[in-house]
Amino acid sequence: MKPLFVQWCAKDYLDGVQTLDMYEELAYHRILNLIYATDDQLPDNDSVMRGLSKIGGRWKKVRASLLEKGKIQIVDGRITNKKCTEKLGQTHDFLRKQSEKGKASAERRKSMKENETASTVVGTVVITPEATGGSTNREPLTDIEELEVSVTNVTSSSDDDPPVLDLTPDEQPKPDPEDEAMTEWNRLAEEHQLPAVQVFSKERRSRLKARLKECDGIVGWRDAMDKVRASPFLLGETSDFRADFDMVTRKGNFIKLMEDGYAGSDKNSNGKYSGETGNHLVDGALRAMARWESEDETTEPVR
Repeated sequence: MKPLFVQWCAKDYLDGVQTLDMYEELAYHRILNLIYATDDQLPDNDSVMRGLSKIGGRWKKVRASLLEKGKIQIVDGRITNKKCTEKLGQTHDFLRKQSEKGKASAERRKSMKENETASTVVGTVVITPEATGGSTNREPLTDIEELEVSVTNVTSSSDDDPPVLDLTPDEQPKPDPEDEAMTEWNRLAEEHQLPAVQVFSKERRSRLKARLKECDGIVGWRDAMDKVRASPFLLGETSDFRADFDMVTRKGNFIKLMEDGYAGSDKNSNGKYSGETGNHLVDGALRAMARWESEDETTEPVR
């Protein structure tokens, strides 16, 4: 899951836990962070929460107390908190707006480059009496007998049609390879919730240019993007780590990527514990519970 950054007010939190005992505060603090970490998908599962809350057998009693005091709510089988849900919504709105700004900026740069390629060549047009519909016996025109204008292979199907640029294939504007490669990364990032490039700095462009030379241009770069798509590790499916643009474009990492060094998954030798959900936080708690059960550990009874 992509890490989210949210605002946290220490004073509001401390004021809000004045009525909680130490076990309730520990569980409450853990719950708030777990809600943020799971993007408001924390399951209301007692066996899981005994481990995640770190209070073991006291969990059920503490859960009931936090519900009674209005600190948490149960919605559709999830443990949630109104303030956390509100903050997550604000964060997602901010990320969406930033993504839209990035796309708009890329489109503007692309449009500017296309306009720059349509450069003009200065030529000379001579206006004669015949051209103005007059006779050859008319008085000669004055200072506008010769008019310099800017033209570029302009053609027109009729006098009423606007001029059209007739560019040969060699004159067609070509996209900048670094911009095209950056756009490919942002497309991948949007597909798999990876960090998108918001600021295409000079340093990033230079590093990307070097990688494009190493992989034979945009075709090789697209192959690299497909290798990221095929790697559960780089997509964050096996741990907290997720790839970003800077990580992929570092020389050593890029070589490893192109040599399939990130292919496959990073499952441990014992495989998955029965009942895994795909959420690394929840699955970690399930594995811990499995270890506790195998070692015949006893849980402290509820008091």
